[in-house]
Amino acid sequence: MTERPLSRLSSRVVYENSFLRLREDMVRRGAVDEPYGIVERADCVIVVPLSDQRSTILLKQLRYPTLESSWEVPMGGIEDGETPEQAARRELREETGLLPRGLQLVGTFHPLPSLTAQVATVYLATVREADLLEAQPEAGVDDIVDQKIASWATVKRMVRQGMITDGVTLASISVIDSAATPQRT
Repeated sequence: MTERPLSRLSSRVVYENSFLRLREDMVRRGAVDEPYGIVERADCVIVVPLSDQRSTILLKQLRYPTLESSWEVPMGGIEDGETPEQAARRELREETGLLPRGLQLVGTFHPLPSLTAQVATVYLATVREADLLEAQPEAGVDDIVDQKIASWATVKRMVRQGMITDGVTLASISVIDSAATPQRT
């Protein structure tokens, strides 16, 4: 199979709000011109806190597009002027109240490369078990409807049983396991 060269012929913004911009490009693939929709979003960070007892926190978030709640790890967008590490510390604090003892860059991935160029950066945060048990989101974080402290083995079981369905959370768990940062159980 050979790659067909791609070139952008034109681009226009179709929709924009504070979270995303939807762009329609006219793209030439080989000899064919066709429209291509692209979602522009800020890059994001995913922070998986892990205690010395190998426990973590999962957040149950209400997600409007699916009209369902979803078990997820802390994550969010990188704001203008922030480094990924600064964003990771901020997101962890906002969504859990946790301040990590250590923060390790584990990897990056593209959550949906057919739709967006967004880059997701995964961090592993070292936290104390006692702090994890006291975790609470900051006031004003309103999409979180529940939280669960779980062992890493329980998180893996939840993945196998289809209880964790958020793609970014699943990819982040895989990135962490591939890096062999937490010992496998």
